[in-house]
Amino acid sequence: MKIVGSPTFIENIYVHEGSLGHEMLAIFDVTFPREAFAGQTRIAFREDSGVECFAEWFALEELDGPGQPQLYPTGLKALLKSKR
Repeated sequence: MKIVGSPTFIENIYVHEGSLGHEMLAIFDVTFPREAFAGQTRIAFREDSGVECFAEWFALEELDGPGQPQLYPTGLKALLKSKR
């Protein structure tokens, strides 16, 4: 993986399980070798708690609509679209 350019920062204020939360996210543009994820549609990983999860590739148009996966935090989709 190679970081390309400077980070963009997004502030996110949210409610999770009834508690107000606040985070600052540093969003980096990165590149991977062409073969890094060849043929993969999902990438399995574990959270720090040990919970097994997966990441999945989606076109931006497939996100945030009714019945579609939601992209968080608010503003990330617009940021990604502006970088196209």
